[in-house]
Amino acid sequence: MRGSRLEYLLKEWGQWTERNIGWADEYGDNILYRAGFMTGTGGMPGHRVLCPECPVVVRRIDRQIKQLPGSEQDAVICWYCFTYNEETGKSYTLQEVARHMNISRSALEKRLARARKKLRERLTTV
Repeated sequence: MRGSRLEYLLKEWGQWTERNIGWADEYGDNILYRAGFMTGTGGMPGHRVLCPECPVVVRRIDRQIKQLPGSEQDAVICWYCFTYNEETGKSYTLQEVARHMNISRSALEKRLARARKKLRERLTTV
């Protein structure tokens, strides 16, 4: 997988996650309904809260991101999911994201590079 394709997929994943972060869970299922239904106390099969379905490609990327080491996972989430600075009306810079994470810019860049390399390898073999 080429770097530009991976970057596109990560941005797509981040935008979907950022837009839908407030729903019941990251894939749009109602957790309370599922828990009740699975234990035999819930309503009719197929019932859902009206919320967006997670695209298959987003789920695939999300599974791979969740398998990254914690520091790399945090770097990917902070860089791709929380992109818009409401105070300035612009996208966050690498320096701002690094400051938010209490690390240096170079440390953030290294974590992102390691994460991208691992994701590129995993996504081409999956």
